[in-house]
Amino acid sequence: MTIGRGRPRLWTHERLARLEELIAAGASSKVAARAMSATPDAVRTAASHYGLKFRRPR
Repeated sequence: MTIGRGRPRLWTHERLARLEELIAAGASSKVAARAMSATPDAVRTAASHYGLKFRRPR
């Protein structure tokens, strides 16, 4: 699937759903990144862009 100027879409609906599941399960960005074969920065950026938030442990 492509968007914009023919660039491949990195965050498909399936990947976003998986990220949502991981966040809901309490995974950190580092753990989510490992599970999705991405970098923690990419995962945090995507989460921020799509309005998802990682909960910080208290």
